[in-house]
Amino acid sequence: MKIRQPIVPPLLEEKSEYEDEMQNGLYKQCTIADLNQKNFIMNECRMQNVFFENCTFENIDAMDIIFENCDLSNIEFNDGTVHRIIFKNCRLVGCDFSASSLKDIQFFNCLSTYANFSFSKTDTIYFDKCDLSYSSFNETKLKNVEFHECKLQRCEFLHCPLDNIDVSDSDIEGLIVSNDSLRGMIVNENQAIALARLLGLNIKE
Repeated sequence: MKIRQPIVPPLLEEKSEYEDEMQNGLYKQCTIADLNQKNFIMNECRMQNVFFENCTFENIDAMDIIFENCDLSNIEFNDGTVHRIIFKNCRLVGCDFSASSLKDIQFFNCLSTYANFSFSKTDTIYFDKCDLSYSSFNETKLKNVEFHECKLQRCEFLHCPLDNIDVSDSDIEGLIVSNDSLRGMIVNENQAIALARLLGLNIKE
């Protein structure tokens, strides 16, 4: 899968101030708290060891950002435009991406339990070794999405077409999926047996 990388300048000025936007800056070893903004702009930034606390970014315009070792738990990005982003070794527990446009995003080794991607439109998303347990992808439009060695335990995929989505090397124990979503999903043999039982089939050994 070809994915476009964030366009971030190699030399960025270290910053700690922000009002209606964060642009062309390096933020590191800091806490960003109680920032509740609609239509917030966050572009061409590198975030290192940043703790976001009690923040809401509804309708955010976020593009060309690298998050490394950041904590964005329970942050709201709903109804936003989020393009060309890397999340690396981040905490995204309960993060809300619902009803957003998500494109060219990479998640590496992120703790993303209880994250919400429902009603979003995705295009070219890569999850690598992420824990997405108990996350929701309900009525999500998945396009060019890959899961590599992820935990998808108790994830919800309701009315979310999974055609050509490969979960064969991921843990899908307890997956919650609607019948209309299963067609074309790529699974391994053991997963196929478990899903057949989920659908109520009796398998004769």
